Amino acid sequence: TIVFSLGLAFVLMSVIRNQAITFLILLGIAALNMFYLWFRMGSIFDYMAFGLPVFKSGVVGFDNLSLIVNQRLFYFFIGLVMVLATVMLFKRLPQSKFHRGLTIAFLILFGSGAGICGFNTYTFYRNGVNDKNLVIETNKQFENKSFASLTYASISFIHKGDSFEASADLKFKNDNRDPLDHYLFSLNPSLKVLNVTSI
Repeated sequence: TIVFSLGLAFVLMSVIRNQAITFLILLGIAALNMFYLWFRMGSIFDYMAFGLPVFKSGVVGFDNLSLIVNQRLFYFFIGLVMVLATVMLFKRLPQSKFHRGLTIAFLILFGSGAGICGFNTYTFYRNGVNDKNLVIETNKQFENKSFASLTYASISFIHKGDSFEASADLKFKNDNRDPLDHYLFSLNPSLKVLNVTSI
């Protein structure tokens, strides 16, 4: 956040050359992020991590570590790109060709890093949206079907470091007027069912 904010301030000052206007623009961007953009498109616009879910579970750790790392690196690299762009925009005596070439090389490197991390962040968002739409469409196919009613549930949960497994003892009752020749279950799509037995 600090690197991005400094880089943005440097670029705005180099282009606008007015501290008051630069401050107002930075304040407006911060307000826009806090009140509107923080949750849009999987927090890709949330440069302050104002609404980014960064809670750590004592059981599974960070649920979305890849999203957090890519989103923060995205703004870190963009901040470095803007700092280097300020170096190129600043009017001063010409520097050596080596230093200018080094600046351009890092500019391209950090720009590529920002592009990759930004793409990854957006991909996480799109995958989440696609999964939700798939679940909704799947449920619509069975919304008019008859389901058995759950009357009893006992779950045995075993935590195994990075994963967990569970066994459940479930009892169902058919409250429908017609008998059921098969049973439909709505489960979390992230779970893998190993086997089902009846007694």
